Amino acid sequence: MDDHRFEGTVRSKHIELPPDASGLQNKIHVRSAGQRSTPQQPTIVIICGLGSSCLSFTIVQHELAAADIPSFTYDRLGIGRSSPLLPVHDADAAGTETPRARHAEELAIELDEVLRIAHVPPPYILVLHSYGGVISWEYIAAHAENVVGLVAIDANSARSCERPVKDQDFEVLTENLPDGAFVYRDIVGLSAANRLPTALWEEWSEQRAPAEPWLHGVGGEEAEIRGCVDSCKALHRHALLQRHPLTKFPVTVVKGDTESDLRRLIDAAEALGGGTKTCREDLGRRLEGYSELEEDQQRDHLLLTDVGNKRFVKAKKSGHWVHIMEPELVVDEIVRMVRELENS
Repeated sequence: MDDHRFEGTVRSKHIELPPDASGLQNKIHVRSAGQRSTPQQPTIVIICGLGSSCLSFTIVQHELAAADIPSFTYDRLGIGRSSPLLPVHDADAAGTETPRARHAEELAIELDEVLRIAHVPPPYILVLHSYGGVISWEYIAAHAENVVGLVAIDANSARSCERPVKDQDFEVLTENLPDGAFVYRDIVGLSAANRLPTALWEEWSEQRAPAEPWLHGVGGEEAEIRGCVDSCKALHRHALLQRHPLTKFPVTVVKGDTESDLRRLIDAAEALGGGTKTCREDLGRRLEGYSELEEDQQRDHLLLTDVGNKRFVKAKKSGHWVHIMEPELVVDEIVRMVRELENS
């Protein structure tokens, strides 16, 4: 596939954050596409999921630019092409050296800083995937005046930590299997559905490190995992669902079929002999009613608005990674929201 297809449309660069407490000058990788036609036109600000590089939104950004809609996204520290996170001594983990936990409140502060340094003024339509939902709630709690719409793509909310299974529960499925025998991206259909240029796909799926001049962010996924559950629980302190901070502005939820992804993992493990029969059956039982519970939790995003237009859309061909498997669906919902705001 032509690796230069998006040159001139999606623009990448680094910005420098102010020195941190240890004096380090960290760099953040940002990607933008399109330009505002007026100061009032909203910019689409994309907040990626836990540990995920923003390269996964390249198709979405390209298509939005074709519709004259500007967009902006970035890699958080320790992820993708941004600066790596340094390990620190962890007395609670037998003295191991790991990145410290990073919570959603800190990540939302980082987002605000990135937008300011990159000169991306409001208004914003936030587009969030997975754990990006938790980060977005923290950002809205502090800066609701900057946000004029929200599109949540299979996104987490304050109640997501109540799910009966967590991603790490599925690690048992790789037991007894050699390295490379159980490849998530292949099992759930991402590899087959991918339309990114080869180099970007291999970089996003961690099959190769980013080429020069990019940094190789490491440690971010582990740091975010360590803060994830507490971050979900901490959202309740803002009482956002009672305050409806987006008031009259539109909110759309695009739900993927994550349960189908998880069941594919179980089926693949059974076919390959991964894990034990007991573990696979236990995971299968815990997934009963999973989609209904997820739908109920994802509808919480709709309560961020009071009288604004609310849409709930189910992806028909995608699991969790809707923006990769059905990018046109995501683009259509964003364009619909932008046109609604233009006509309001």
